[in-house]
This record gives sequence, C-alpha cells and structure tokens, in this order.
Amino acid sequence: MDAGMISEVYMKGTRIFCLFCLLAAGIAMPASADDAANAGNFSVTVDIEVNAVEVKTTQYSDQDIRRFTYGVTEAKFFPSGWDWWKDSGIAFEYNGPFFGGKVVMEEKGLGKLKAWVKFSPFLKLTAGTYITANYADSLNADPGMRVFNGAEPDKWDEWIDPDNITQDKGILLEGFFGPFTLALAGMDHNVKSILKPIPNTMDAGWNATEDRDFQYGGRLAFDMGGWGAVNGSYILQYKKLGHSYNRNNSPGSPDGLLPSIADAEVFTHNFGLYASLKDGSENSMFQGLELSLGYAGVFTKYLDEFYRSGLPVQTLVPSVLKNGINVNARYRGVPDLTVSTDNNFSFWNDKNYVIFNINGVRDLGLQSQAGDEEKAGASHQLLWNGLGVSWNIDGGPFVAEVYVRNLYRRDMAGDYVISRNEFFAEPKFIWRPNAMLELYAAFNWTMLTENASLELNEQWPDRFVKGETAKATCDITQFIRIPVGMIMKF
Repeated sequence: MDAGMISEVYMKGTRIFCLFCLLAAGIAMPASADDAANAGNFSVTVDIEVNAVEVKTTQYSDQDIRRFTYGVTEAKFFPSGWDWWKDSGIAFEYNGPFFGGKVVMEEKGLGKLKAWVKFSPFLKLTAGTYITANYADSLNADPGMRVFNGAEPDKWDEWIDPDNITQDKGILLEGFFGPFTLALAGMDHNVKSILKPIPNTMDAGWNATEDRDFQYGGRLAFDMGGWGAVNGSYILQYKKLGHSYNRNNSPGSPDGLLPSIADAEVFTHNFGLYASLKDGSENSMFQGLELSLGYAGVFTKYLDEFYRSGLPVQTLVPSVLKNGINVNARYRGVPDLTVSTDNNFSFWNDKNYVIFNINGVRDLGLQSQAGDEEKAGASHQLLWNGLGVSWNIDGGPFVAEVYVRNLYRRDMAGDYVISRNEFFAEPKFIWRPNAMLELYAAFNWTMLTENASLELNEQWPDRFVKGETAKATCDITQFIRIPVGMIMKF
C-alpha cells in the first residue's frame, strides 16, 4: 500500500468500525423485558443551545491619537439571524456489555464518531473522532489538567491537556489489571510523498522526500481505592515538512536533501504526572474534600542545525520546555452544595517574538545563532484562578450555579511587554423536572484588558494616527452573552 494512503484508510476504517458497532447495537436490541435485563441500553440526546443576546464592545485608550474609536462592534439579539444548529447536536448512543458506540449529528452532518469493544474484562478497544481519554480527575474543571502553550496573538490562551492521550481522536487500547490501568493510543499517521528537483539537472534528476506527521500516547495509572488515584501520561507528536528540504550543489555541502529551516522536523513530547486525592476514612473532618494536583509539560525539539546556501548554521534555541502546574479542589461536605476551585500556572522561556505581533518578526529561536543571539530572550507566564459554586436548591429540580475566573498572561522580551488580563463571570440557572429533560439559561460577561508597553507600540505604527508619537496603551474588550439551552434524553 502506498504510504500516502495510510491516513485515508485509517479514517475510513474508523468510521466503518464505529458504524458497525452501532448497527450491531440495533440488531442486539432486546425483543422482550427478559432480554433487556442482560442487554445494553440505547439512548438519544438532543442538545440545543443558542445565545439569546450577544454584544461585543471595544474601548481603545488615547482616543485622540489612535486609529480606532470606541463603539459597539457586534450586537445580536434573539431570535433573528441565529443558527440554532451551530452549537447544537443530536447524539445516538448504545452501551452494551461487550460493545457500544456513539454518533453525533452536528451542523456539518455526521460529526463525532466513537465505538468500543471489550475483548475480555481486562481489554477494551475504542476508536473514533470522539474519544476523550483522560484519567486524572480535574473535578469538573474546564479545560482540565493542562499547560498553556499559545504562541500567537489570536491564540494566546491556547492549551493542551497531556492527560488526554488521544487528543479526542484515534484508537485507544486499554488494559485493566486490578488497581493498574495501562493505555496506549494512536492517531492519524499521515504521509505524503514529494519529489524535489535536483538543481542543474533535467527531467531525470529528482530526490524523494515526504511530509509526515503522527501522534502516539500512553498512560500508566494506579487506583488507590477510596483514597484516589495517581497516573502518568505521555504523548509523542512528530511533524516533518518535506517541502522544506532542498538539494544543494554548493562545494563541500553534504549529498542528498538538506533542511532549509529549523522546524523542518519537530518532535513534541507532552507529558504529565497527576494525583487525585480524597479522604477515604470514615467520620473524618475532611470527608467531602477532594484535591487534584498535576504537572503538565511540553518539550519541543527542533533541528540542531539547518542549511543555508549549502552551509550548516546552528539553531539558536533548538528546544523549548513549557511547564504547567495545576491545583484543583472540590468540597461536597454540605448537602446539595458544591464548592470548587481550579488553578493553573504556566511558564516558559524562549526567543519566540510572534506573540508580540511585530511585522516581519517571527520566532527568533529558530534562526541562526550568528544572527539573533544578541536579542533578548522572551519569558511567558500565565495564571488562571477559578471559583465555582453549585447549589441544588432544597434537593429539588432547580440548580443555581456561579462560576468566576481570571486568566492573566504576561509576555516580556527586553523592553517589549504585553499583558492580557481576562475576567469571566457566569451565573447559571438550571431546571431538571425529570431525568430526561434539562432547561437552562445563563448570563456570562467577559472583560479582556490588553496593555502594551511604549517600546512595543513603537513597532506598531498603524495603531496611531500618522505623525503622532506612540504611547503605552490599555485597550478593553467586553463580551456579554445570554446562552439558553435544552437537553432532552430518550
């Protein structure tokens, strides 16, 4: 089989596997009440959500010299102009004693697929595009036990959770051996063959290379019973850009294809160590208290050297380690009341100036040592603190929730400094008249404050009216949304 067909075969095979399990589920549906006792269950979930109101405003400092002015940049009101299907879906799911599956119909049609088979009480295989595979208990904190790793201005709050060893899609094989769990995961393995022409040759001169990327993961976990669990997770990501390899005929250059950039080949190692702890003793003053601790890391390895005009040059920063520390807690010692906190501190150093959005300036760490070694190193720090309270009013069908959190990021390279401070608050009211129906409404407010130093603004002349002197700025963007939704189960 041609290597370039591996990804296509994988995706088709995954879909066939998922649909086969769901078809088998339909055949296996019990014909009588007696059969139902030993059979699985089939369910349908309809999830509908729409923002009844959505408003965005932006306020720019120093209005007299700025190119931008204050105003409402976006305002939408229910019901006109809304796409009900955008944030909604219909899920069909079957869970039996030996196999099961799930299909989610979304805006673009057949969206998420998942299917699983148990070969024995000790072995389970899952495949699809909807197979989140976390083990550490984040105590319902979203987005989980993560490390922030965003490097671009419009992705400054991007993150990855190394405990999710599938990253939501692929194949997952789990083995259960008493208190121990061993899991292995694989994702798309894409290969695309490329022919690169040899300089100064005619049609007969070609070198073969390839674009390639894959991801594999693994995890070992230990269940401590009533005291919690511990686990370690690891994900290897690899990417090769075959089109970034060139053949050089310069005197003294090595034979074959040579990488022209430092990130022509990249290994990314995502890993984490986690402990989910609780008090398993009876009549303890700490009953109802749960604590989850975790360290998540992302170690990215670029090429140590690449070639320019056939000559090797050394990569300035060939590796970067990004760190994330997570501390989550939840207390359920009072009937009908849950209080939770989730906290994360992520940090790393490099010479990546992309986050500063300076025209023409990219990741200096991927340049040659001779060119940019005098430039200041960049430090990146993010701090997330969240607090949530959920009250099941008198143990009845009504639930009131409040969640507030703050995400602060600071990036600095010499005199270039930019900080982003995002505050989010959401009160939410839920009505569950029975186990099959849930109605909810919420009000969420987000305020993002962005501060940029004078020296950084001097690199952004288009922020100011022509002829005006740059200043340090403080811009504020606010979002108001009122989501309403309904979840029905059959």
